[in-house]
Formats: sequence, structure tokens, C-alpha cells
Amino acid sequence: MEDDLTSVDEVHKIILETAAQIANRTLRELDDVSAHYAPGERFNVDKRKMRFGTGQVFRADPSRSKKGGLCLSVDEMYVRERSSEEIDALHEIGREALKESITRWHPDLFAGLIVGLARNGENYFDRYQSEFHQTRLL
Repeated sequence: MEDDLTSVDEVHKIILETAAQIANRTLRELDDVSAHYAPGERFNVDKRKMRFGTGQVFRADPSRSKKGGLCLSVDEMYVRERSSEEIDALHEIGREALKESITRWHPDLFAGLIVGLARNGENYFDRYQSEFHQTRLL
């Protein structure tokens, strides 16, 4: 399957979707660890759903990624009531999820993208140089 992937957008999509899954899992795990459950609530699915809410907090964001690096978006409703320290923690979770997606789950795919572009005389990183220092990963 991965042999058929040739475009930057296709590779980015796979990396971003994996990163969003990792970030959402990490957020749930951290929330679970910090939760104060009453006896018997930790394994009660209905109580846990109320605590975590519905939907995914992190999402792949291919449109922002085209503007300056691989980007995840964070659900605005989730961020609305968070402190700046909590928002910084969300950014850190997202950055670490992107790193894990590339290095643990898709290193060959990402390296293949870079090498494939180089063989065609293109530098993968040139697309971000002008915007990279201005862009956050989230």
C-alpha cells in the first residue's frame, strides 16, 4: 500500500492521521491519570465518556500543513476554557505525536518522500524555509 504513495499530500495525510490518533490517545491517558474517580468509576464507560467528552480533540490539518510544516489542529471548543499552560501542554502533546508518527510508525514513508523528491531535483524542506520559523506545529 505505501509503495503506491507518491505525493507529498498523500504522505502527509497518513502521518497526520497517525499523529492525531497518538495525540488523542495521549490526552485521554493523561486525563485518566489525573482524574479523581469515585470507587468503581474508572472502568465505568459511561462515567469516562462524561469526563472525556465526545469527539477527537486533535485532528489532522492538511490545509495548514501546506502552509508550513506538518500541523495538527485542536478542537476550538476544547481549548476555549483552557489556561495558557494547558494550551502549551496541548501543543507539546501534538509536537510529540508528530515526532512519534514520523519516527516510530512511518520513518520509511517519510524518508522515501524526501529521497523521492531529491531524485527529481527537489528539496522537501525548501517548501517550508520561508514560513517555517513563523509556524507552530499546532
